[in-house]
Parts: sequence; structure tokens; C-alpha cells
Amino acid sequence: IATLEAVFDRQLFSDRDSILIIDGQLKGDTVVNSFLKPTLVLKCNGEITISGGVYRGNIVFISSKQIRVSSGTSLKDVLLFAPKIIFEPGFLGNIQAFATDSIIISENAHLLYPSVLGLLQQQNSSPVSAIVLNKGCVVSGNLFAIKNENNRKQECGIVMKEGTVVNGQIHSTGFVDVKGVINGSLICNKIM
Repeated sequence: IATLEAVFDRQLFSDRDSILIIDGQLKGDTVVNSFLKPTLVLKCNGEITISGGVYRGNIVFISSKQIRVSSGTSLKDVLLFAPKIIFEPGFLGNIQAFATDSIIISENAHLLYPSVLGLLQQQNSSPVSAIVLNKGCVVSGNLFAIKNENNRKQECGIVMKEGTVVNGQIHSTGFVDVKGVINGSLICNKIM
């Protein structure tokens, strides 16, 4: 958790890493970066939209606002960090996505093993922060939502709508609303 918090506090990357400031629009690019090379960090002070293209390997996307990923985008082994992350309907790939406000997986998206969806609620997050899996989503990997314990008025959790499947583990220090299927384990404070 401390490492993830360091990313959100902008203190994780070193001078060895390749940090590029981008304008927020990525269309049709192909970027492959070996894990034997320094991390390629693509940062934007606004929203990032990844529309098509192939991104694989030791690549990190960081947005101060939101990351939106279209269904025509191929992501493999990349990391995404933003307050809000949205995967559009039909997305297929394996990723690690970490947000402070929300992660929305739209209809019929498939996140392949070993995907991770992580929500780290912060003091300035929305009153209700959640990972939302919409109808027809399949996630193979791990999901976690960590509630901000310093603000008891905030809620944090995971919502699985009808027709969703999680093959893996779910852990929430807040709520989990289960209307889908879990092939794995669930640990939470409250089931709705």
C-alpha cells in the first residue's frame, strides 16, 4: 500500500526512469518497453484517453484526473494510476489499474489474468468511492478497495452487477455489492 500511495504522492519514480509529459491523447501508437529497461512513465496533468494502439511491458500511465481506455486498445502488463479510470465496453487486456476515486469497467469488458484493480480512497476522494463491474464483465485476477479510515463519512467498496464474473480474490475494507459470480474468495466488512 505504501508503494501505491507513493505513486499518488508523486514520489516513486527516479532519475533512471524515462518520464514523458503527454498531452492526454494517445491514438494508434505501438509502444513496447522491456522490463529489463528503465520504466517508461507517461504523465499528464489532465485526462488521458488511450484510443487504439498497443502498449506492452514496463509502462506506467499517470493522470491527475482520469484515464479512459477504448475497446480497440491493447494493454498488456502496464500500470495505470489516476483518480478515475474507465474501461470502455468490450475492452480486452491484462492490466494493473489503481485509482483513488473510481474504476469503472464497462459492459462486456474482459480483464485477463493477472489483472489487478485497486482503489485507495484518500481524504479528498468522493463521498462514495467504488470499483464498478458492469454487466457481462469478466475479471481474472485480484480486486481490492481500501477505505480511508480518517473520514468515517466516506464509503468505499466494490460493485458487481448482474452477469459479472470475478475469477480471483476480492478484498474490501468497506462494502461489496455482489450480484455476479465469484470463483475465488471474498473478504469484506459489509455485503450489500
